[in-house]
Parts: sequence; structure tokens; C-alpha cells
Amino acid sequence: MSDLIFALVSGGGLLALSIGAFGVLDAYHKRGIGKKRVDWLIGLYALGVVANIVAYVMLDRWYIAAPLALML
Repeated sequence: MSDLIFALVSGGGLLALSIGAFGVLDAYHKRGIGKKRVDWLIGLYALGVVANIVAYVMLDRWYIAAPLALML
């Protein structure tokens, strides 16, 4: 059961992280600064990273979650 929960939380987190990375790239290249789209995508990226951290901690793999925290 915990493997299924891990798969769902981590899968959703990876999807959010992948989509949100476009906002991080836009901010890095100074495109669309201050636009709601970029802010929303950066928030989605952060939510995806946090979801993956939570999933790995729930699976008792904190040593994988610790480097993920550096992505914030």
C-alpha cells in the first residue's frame, strides 16, 4: 500500500516539477518577469519538489529526499 501512495505522490510531483521548470527557465532568462504565468509555474515547480520530498520521506528514504531539498 505504501508503494502505491509513493508512486502517486511522486508521480504527481514529477509531473508538476517538469511543467513548473518552464517558469524557472523563464525567470532565469529574464523573460516574463512579473507575469502571473511565470509566478504560477514557479509555484508549481516548488510544489512538485515538495511532493517528491514528502514521498521519499514517507518511504523512509531520507537520504534521497535531502538532496532534493536543495532544488528549492
